[in-house]
Amino acid sequence: MSQIFNNLIDNSIKYNTSDKKSVIIEIEEDKNYYTFKVKDNSRGIDDAKKHEIFELFKTAGIKDKFGKEGTGIGLATVKNLVTKLGGKITLTSKLGEGSTFTFTVKKLL
Repeated sequence: MSQIFNNLIDNSIKYNTSDKKSVIIEIEEDKNYYTFKVKDNSRGIDDAKKHEIFELFKTAGIKDKFGKEGTGIGLATVKNLVTKLGGKITLTSKLGEGSTFTFTVKKLL
């Protein structure tokens, strides 16, 4: 879980050009799953890239605040870990408004 949050929060900060950066984490639960949302006010991710950013070595093609493009390893790792925890991950994002990564983790019964 810590690796998942580290990657998502690190990306929220690295790819955010706002003067005031914001990362909000929400947690919900039902009988079988915990649902986590990591919301930010970053640049957002283009619709054309959303379907592939969880694939290994695929990136959104955006340079971070240091001028470096990502490796495409972080979000692929996140998806892999979420899947191993019995869950799924999705992304909603709008350019200029930010991104929300929502993932589930199956409860141990």
